[in-house]
Amino acid sequence: MTPLREALNFTMKKKGSSFESGTNRTLSWLIKNAILPEESAPVLYPERVKVSKGWLVGLEQGLAVREGASIRITWQPNAWQGSGRDEDSLFVIAYAPGSKRVYTLYKGNYRKAGVQVLDLPWSEPELGQVFVYVAFYAQDGCVREFSDSICLGKI
Repeated sequence: MTPLREALNFTMKKKGSSFESGTNRTLSWLIKNAILPEESAPVLYPERVKVSKGWLVGLEQGLAVREGASIRITWQPNAWQGSGRDEDSLFVIAYAPGSKRVYTLYKGNYRKAGVQVLDLPWSEPELGQVFVYVAFYAQDGCVREFSDSICLGKI
């Protein structure tokens, strides 16, 4: 969780709490939901990790495709569903576990765009496989509301 600390404090820090960090909240959720026993040993399932939780409508029909050192993310614009709005922004974490590199896009395209291209700052050999976590968020003044994140896989 350490490489993701800054991003998790952006998405998961409890409002009004100076004690509970976003990393601690994520770690607690991870232990309960993303680590499962396998042959008497704990195994982490990165695709079950949540980097944000909230009441906003999440990404629908999300897909991440690697194009060299770039990642193209597409989704079905779904502002007409529940709490989703056209102006919700995309939040993305690209995490390369082999090299422990993290790239975070804090304010991506709007929900209505349906596409986002990430130009990763790493060269192809450094890149390795990358987990892509995405969510939408809305900001009203100092208040940020998120959707539950989803993992678009290891690409």
